[in-house]
Amino acid sequence: MKDKKSLLITFDFPPQVTGIGTYLSGIWKDLYKNDNYILAPAVKSAKGFDITSGLNIFRYPGFTRFKILRTIVLFCLTFNFLIKNKINLVFCSVPLSLGCIGLIFKLIFKLPYGVFYYGGEYSKFKENRILWPVLNKIMKNADFVITISEFSRAEAGKFGLKQDLVYIVTPGVDINKFKPDDDTGKINNYLKLENKQILLTVARLVKRKGVHLVIEALKKLKKDFPELVYLVVGSGEEEDNLKKQAKESGLEKDVCFLGRVPDEDLPVYYNICDIYVMPNTEIKADDNVEGFGISFIEASACAKPVIGGISGGVRDAVLDGITGLLVDPDKPDKLAEAIRKLLIEPDLAERLGRQGRLRAENEFSLSLRAKQIEDIIKKVKDHGFQAL
Repeated sequence: MKDKKSLLITFDFPPQVTGIGTYLSGIWKDLYKNDNYILAPAVKSAKGFDITSGLNIFRYPGFTRFKILRTIVLFCLTFNFLIKNKINLVFCSVPLSLGCIGLIFKLIFKLPYGVFYYGGEYSKFKENRILWPVLNKIMKNADFVITISEFSRAEAGKFGLKQDLVYIVTPGVDINKFKPDDDTGKINNYLKLENKQILLTVARLVKRKGVHLVIEALKKLKKDFPELVYLVVGSGEEEDNLKKQAKESGLEKDVCFLGRVPDEDLPVYYNICDIYVMPNTEIKADDNVEGFGISFIEASACAKPVIGGISGGVRDAVLDGITGLLVDPDKPDKLAEAIRKLLIEPDLAERLGRQGRLRAENEFSLSLRAKQIEDIIKKVKDHGFQAL
């Protein structure tokens, strides 16, 4: 393994709190650090995170939000990094923009690359005359593709890839960080949640996460469950619309928008809730779909029952009737019924949460995910490298 080094290029990495960043950092945390490097954006508090992480993280400046310009500049920075550190293998954390970098280096220098594919890109770009040929070439020239669920693997297969080049590496969870814990008094007191029944969503506030559907369900449930409240952790483009919906529904005091919270505080919020709910839906106009849903596994690791929408790759994250309940997100009454069922059947809720914790321990540990990536690296290395 000597002098065989890999580089992960990403737009998302802690201390940013994003699904992709959490997914990647969880894997790279347990990889053999001397041979694996990470090129990630410089963000606030990054220096402190990098020192304590023990990872080989190199930060590039957040020079622009325009993806094309950002990709061009990042290409130049990556080229210099590859030569300086004699990198042999490139991981591209998103298939299109960063995949372009991997493709170019392969075409010029025969350097192998792999891309992470989360789901939705195929349908989103299929009719785009400019971007589709680029995405198609990136996918077909990749030495491997890493997907996060059976759903995203099936979609990646539509590019005509050989199945032995497509791997499923579902998100993992730090089971020592996300675990059952009764020490929630401080947050309880701060938010005045004593004797409340609590629903929780942790997500970027975009329409496909289904927060608007939970607010609609809450309105239906308040008469029978007057102490029911809804905590929303996260921010995003739909935040103003959701706050307006809550106000117009007479739920302004019952829906608490908490914004982004520090990553280290997330376990407390999971532990304070009675039910974790995210009725993710597919947004046809945007071809936007949930590829997996790591927050379901984090909630399960804290022994909480979960409710998800039947769309995308969520069937891999939520086992219906075993770790949680799956509902048709296009039928709001079904969501309200599922919440009601868990509220009036505490034994069922406790059982789903307990089984979710066991599944997190047995199937979603970070060390297992790191081993999968190491096996992929070894397989590609065994075929030989063309190093810069």
